Amino acid sequence: DAFSQFAGYEATLVDMARVTTDSLGSIDATIKGLPRSMGDPTAMMGAYYQVLSSGATDSAQALDLLTTSAKASKAAHVSQSETVKGLTKLMAGYDGEIRSAAEASDLLFRIDNLGQTSFAELVPVIGDVAEVTHLVGVSSKEMAAGMALVTQTSGSTSEAATKWKAIMVGLYKPTENMEKVLKALGYESGMAMVKQLGFAGAVQKLQAVADASGFSLGKLFESSEALTGIAGLSAQEWERFAGIL
Repeated sequence: DAFSQFAGYEATLVDMARVTTDSLGSIDATIKGLPRSMGDPTAMMGAYYQVLSSGATDSAQALDLLTTSAKASKAAHVSQSETVKGLTKLMAGYDGEIRSAAEASDLLFRIDNLGQTSFAELVPVIGDVAEVTHLVGVSSKEMAAGMALVTQTSGSTSEAATKWKAIMVGLYKPTENMEKVLKALGYESGMAMVKQLGFAGAVQKLQAVADASGFSLGKLFESSEALTGIAGLSAQEWERFAGIL
């Protein structure tokens, strides 16, 4: 009812003191000054709390996040606060490459559209996925294409994320056998190989070495999750991945 909404709004407004030094009066005025088409004030206040919690202190960036998350949450049927978490974690993971909330939102909707997943299922996992993927040097577009494809052969989005992260960890922290192969190929690390060949090119090269040498790819990627992930990605000689990318 109206009283419960008012109480929720006031409680969240008071909580804002934890994440900003702005006066509660100015915050109240900011939220109430937004178009009602963006959402009800209580939901907007909760979302604004998440925006400031993410470290978005620049007013323009904060407003961009608030506006984009409002549109995305309605389209994806996800709470605005959760949408803010997903967008900010994706942006933080790809710091410097994804420069706006709109870019982050578009990328999540593309994975939703091209994969067997949804925006809502991606929100809880995308932060960890982005962080480890960016560490390896794989672009956000390659990550999006890869995640979209892996979700098509996985039981859930969470399972797909686990497989993808296992591949990234395998490249970031190579096994002893992987280190030997990388050195033989003239690369100091998995990241160096990805930088030169791209993600798909690097994994294809490792597959070719394994085939030519007559040993299992499991000698290089010891994680079963990584191996099943690569199996899905390399379907039809990587043509499906290339098509999605």
